[in-house]
Order: sequence, then structure tokens, then C-alpha cells
Amino acid sequence: MFTALVVSGCILGPAVGEPNTLTVANVLKGLSLDGSKMSYEDEPPGKLQALECTATLRDTKVKVRVRIEVVYTRALFSPDREWDPKAVRAAEVRWVTISPIKRKR
Repeated sequence: MFTALVVSGCILGPAVGEPNTLTVANVLKGLSLDGSKMSYEDEPPGKLQALECTATLRDTKVKVRVRIEVVYTRALFSPDREWDPKAVRAAEVRWVTISPIKRKR
């Protein structure tokens, strides 16, 4: 039965309507974020896990914190903590969190 499933999958190809992979570049462009203003979070050191920045939502005055969690690959490791910008922009996104920044009263 397992072999039949593999063969069927090869013949039929991927399921229609599967979403494309979301990359960091897609998020930066879609949210109009400046990639140079992102801070990088690596834990353990050298293993890039997330990018984060503050921004103002388009057409509003609402300040938010944007956090982009990435799917870790070997291309996202840097012992010197200086990541290749092309590898970061091409990284697959695990999830994006947008949180309002509360104003101080």
C-alpha cells in the first residue's frame, strides 16, 4: 500500500491549490518593511531563528512590532553572526507576528 501511494503521488503530481512557500522577501515587500532595519535573533548563537523590527502600518499611524520566524536551514548559520542577505531573504517563513506597540501614558 505504501508503494502504491508513492506511485500515485508521482503520477498525479502535487495537489492543486497548494500554497507557494512564503519567504522573508515576500513579507518584507508585502508589509513595506526595510530589511536593513531588522534585528536578527539567533539562539543558539549563530543559528538564525527570527527577524524583528518596529514599523508603522501603511496608511495609519499605528506603530507595531513585526516578528518573522524562519524555518532554519544550514544556510542560516553564521559563526560570526553575519548572515548572507540573499540567504535571509530567501528563507522560508514559519510565521509572522504583528503586535501593536502600546503607547506610554
